Amino acid sequence: MNNATGMSNLARNIGGSVGISLVTTLQARLMHRHQVRLIENLSPVNPRYMAMLSFIDVVWIMGVPCLAMIPLMFVLKNSPSTAHRRPRIRFRQWAQTATRRLAQKLALHLRKKSSVLCAG
Repeated sequence: MNNATGMSNLARNIGGSVGISLVTTLQARLMHRHQVRLIENLSPVNPRYMAMLSFIDVVWIMGVPCLAMIPLMFVLKNSPSTAHRRPRIRFRQWAQTATRRLAQKLALHLRKKSSVLCAG
């Protein structure tokens, strides 16, 4: 089990690093493209504009596929093999159970503390 967890963490870290490097490269290339367009009208504020425009382009490039995947949530369903493993617990039931466990732990802690105080 530990090996699978390690491999999962490795894949997640490498995926995050690759994603960040791709976005940084894309942003730099788009900034250069906007610089070429803005070079015609030189002014002291043009570097800000090309950075802003490249960030807007990156947000569009990353956001449109994410928005396009939203309908997939309604089309794809849980497979029957995983649906029976995760029983749905209502929030109120979960909160009551968690509160009860917390109260039991607190009572046990207070009993131990009072027994130490009485013995000492």
